[in-house]
Amino acid sequence: MAQPLCAILDAHYLGFDINYACAHNRRTALITAANQQLIRLFCAQHVADEIVEHVEAWSINARRSMPVADFLCRWYTEYLPVLRVVPDDAIPDGWLAPDEHARIETLAIEDTDDIPSVKLALAIRGLYMSRDGLAVAAVYGADADLIDREKWLDRLKAGSDAGELALMLRGAQTVAGITGMGAFKAAQKAYDALGPLGLLLAGGLGYLLWDWIKQPERQGLRSALGDICMFVMEMDLHRRAQQETFDKALPRVPSWSALSTTNGPESVVGRAGVYMLAREPTAHISARELTEILRTYVSCSEATVRGVLRATSCFTEVYKGRWQVGADQRPRELASGTTTSTLRLPGPRGRARGSAMGA
Repeated sequence: MAQPLCAILDAHYLGFDINYACAHNRRTALITAANQQLIRLFCAQHVADEIVEHVEAWSINARRSMPVADFLCRWYTEYLPVLRVVPDDAIPDGWLAPDEHARIETLAIEDTDDIPSVKLALAIRGLYMSRDGLAVAAVYGADADLIDREKWLDRLKAGSDAGELALMLRGAQTVAGITGMGAFKAAQKAYDALGPLGLLLAGGLGYLLWDWIKQPERQGLRSALGDICMFVMEMDLHRRAQQETFDKALPRVPSWSALSTTNGPESVVGRAGVYMLAREPTAHISARELTEILRTYVSCSEATVRGVLRATSCFTEVYKGRWQVGADQRPRELASGTTTSTLRLPGPRGRARGSAMGA
């Protein structure tokens, strides 16, 4: 019902979050929000690979030491199911603006490992959760010094709160819409059956209802209705404040018109496609549905959109004709419903490890 917020994770943040979940034997705010579909999590392929390849750094060698098997079990059963993994070379350089290229070239002088994550964060324009100052600077540019990386969790919770409030508001709007539609349909049927007399009857019923509500003995009902309206308004104001808190932690990106000036039209369609599709509430849509969404922002045809979807590896065809950003990399056993107690989890560098559910 509500558009999910987007977050891009680096290996260090992800590894420490899993470690925290294992040490406290509970899900973190990150995974709770993802399971509630309030926030959609993405990472580059190298990030998912590093979690397994360097698993000892976040398990037995970490300050909160724990068995490798416990760490991997939580990784495969709680994190991978809600994580969209995108290939490292998935975001074409042609999608980026000149100033974004310049920041990435500066990052490449010191460290090339984080470039796929940086490009993904810019293309999606999601919350980039990283403790690496150079990578953060490549994403946020001149605003990087204003970002307090120790408060990522606060930003995440603000985004989750905004999503929950948005769902509540959508629910209230749905109830009001259904009520209004029901009244309209009733009046329409009365008009079809009785002609203009039906409209007079509907007007008369409306007047009688209003006269009934405004009676002194209905003061409690009127007060309750007023309180409900005030509550909905206050809830919307709080949602806006929480949304603004989250949005302040998003990177600044050029407008679609500015990108159209510096980049080719197909590049703009591709970047707009990954931005919109990453936030699609239904998770995956068809090329035709995506085209209808994109036409509000950029000039495109269904053939162009379909071609970009098929040619760019950041898009995954999850079902025939249905697309999403990134791919699910859960082990086949989990995807088919195998219980964690019988699952043999792949360990670092391909070794098999039995899962001990101690986390």
